[in-house]
Amino acid sequence: MLKIKSFVFLFFITNAAYPVAKFFIEETSAVLTRPLVQKSYAFNPQRLLLLNSFSPSKRLFHTSRVMSSPRNEGKRVPEKKSILVLSNKEYSQIKFNEHLENERLVYITTKNNLLNIPSSLKSRYLEIYGVEDYFQTGEVEFLGSAINEKHPIGHIVIDSEFDILRAAKLRELLRIPGQTYKSAMAFRDKMVMRNYIEKAGLKVAEGKAIDNVSDLIQFSHTVGFPFILKPRRGWGSEDVVLVDSREKLNEILSSKMFNASHDNALLAEKFIKGDMYFVEGVILDKKIIFSWPSRYLGTCLDLVDGKSLGSYILKPGIMADRLIRYAEKVLKALPIYKNTGFHLELFHTPEDEFIFCEIASRIGGGRINEAYKSRFHVDLRKLFIQMQADIVPNRSFKVEMPETEEIIGFVLFSSPKGPRSTFNGLKDNLSPQFAWMEQFYLDVKKGDVSSAKGLKSPFASAVIHASTEEEFQERVKTITDWVNTNTVWS
Repeated sequence: MLKIKSFVFLFFITNAAYPVAKFFIEETSAVLTRPLVQKSYAFNPQRLLLLNSFSPSKRLFHTSRVMSSPRNEGKRVPEKKSILVLSNKEYSQIKFNEHLENERLVYITTKNNLLNIPSSLKSRYLEIYGVEDYFQTGEVEFLGSAINEKHPIGHIVIDSEFDILRAAKLRELLRIPGQTYKSAMAFRDKMVMRNYIEKAGLKVAEGKAIDNVSDLIQFSHTVGFPFILKPRRGWGSEDVVLVDSREKLNEILSSKMFNASHDNALLAEKFIKGDMYFVEGVILDKKIIFSWPSRYLGTCLDLVDGKSLGSYILKPGIMADRLIRYAEKVLKALPIYKNTGFHLELFHTPEDEFIFCEIASRIGGGRINEAYKSRFHVDLRKLFIQMQADIVPNRSFKVEMPETEEIIGFVLFSSPKGPRSTFNGLKDNLSPQFAWMEQFYLDVKKGDVSSAKGLKSPFASAVIHASTEEEFQERVKTITDWVNTNTVWS
């Protein structure tokens, strides 16, 4: 009886161990013959759950290679931690491999963007993933958590407002240094943001959190028209509405903007008359190492209405100094992370008061980075990305004010035909040729459909140089007229 039991036991052990041994033999052979980079993946939770499976045919991740040197031949050398990059933007817009040279990068983007990454650059990444739905699901967070098991993550780098909360929460989950969720919320939720600013004694527009229709009706009775209605956690002026009459209010109330769950998370603010400015800057080791203001020509709502939006960088002077000092007060009021960028927007009223609008813990969009790079010879976006990874080459970095008094700024164009219009190209395939225009960017291709929703929807843009503010405004009008005349829409 004992012999039979022993035979059964040995038979079981032999048959159970064989698949495991076979797997590791195949894995070792595969590691020596295949490239390290994972070239393309769409999200598949079932495959991710098989991360630790012994089945080679179902495995998702490559096995890590053993690093060796002549002195330490065959011994495992600890690898430095990876950097997880999250971005929904086209790869051509931000080339992370150039900003984060010699780093171990893992990249999560959209499935469509994944297809546009040149094959020659894929080898620069440990892994690249394309997810089906970047915005509405938990695919990115799920992948990030699983990736950490294979390539322990040291930092998470983002470039979009959309990823700020997601990245902060993932950092806390994985115990990674960087902007905390509390800090991220202060820069993403406009009601939380307002509370910090008001406590610091700085002026904000009269406002109210709007969670349901009754809140909005009450606010309209209290403040009157006009007022602004916007998502508390929106960005780029998307879904921002100017409510300037009872008819407009009735239109909103009869739309699908509200639901019966009373969880709409909107913010209503009294409309402020005045000029709009923004201050762009970066903070390194808790110190503001760069901060400089610009003035908007028009407002971000102009893009929603299908108009152009411009801005220019201020010359040194009293107004620039006042705006820089104001930015310092705002930043002091907020739970800001030690290394970050910021984009502050504010109003300057006819009564010579500054009224806070909003602030983001990132570099501004549009062509802000391109204009500032031309003016100050510093790439703020590159610096922001490097700061998140804590690899700033020069920590004593300082931006010098150029001696030139030249005015530099940009202009964004949205479809003159309004939302849901189709771009049919430029007349005669022309492009604008002006000596004072540094660069013209066409961000759509023939057949693309435009939607004038805000800063995320311009179809073209330009960086412009001028000698005076008046000349800059004239040139904005000139290029705007050219674009409206020479672009074909249907």
